[in-house]
Amino acid sequence: MLLEFKSKEAALKAFNLNDINIDMFKNHVLFDGCEIHRHPGSDPFIIVFYYSGLEGYYVHRCVTLKHYDKYVRLIPQEEKFEWIAQELSNLFKEEYKVVGI
Repeated sequence: MLLEFKSKEAALKAFNLNDINIDMFKNHVLFDGCEIHRHPGSDPFIIVFYYSGLEGYYVHRCVTLKHYDKYVRLIPQEEKFEWIAQELSNLFKEEYKVVGI
């Protein structure tokens, strides 16, 4: 999912993950928790945990964040988990436009 923000600053602010309130993940109706990983020299990523009724157990899925000027791309570990990227983008309050999926 590719999101376009009004400015580069808005894009960095929306998904910088420094001031993020972990409770917004815990209070999400689908997600049971999350981990945020930042490593020098690589893109940050978010791991969300949820109960999968189809698989019958708790699973974790990863979404990588890439910043390009005023754009942010959310890349799920597989295409079938695009819904997780959509749910994550709804948690952030900055105004954006979806440019591509």
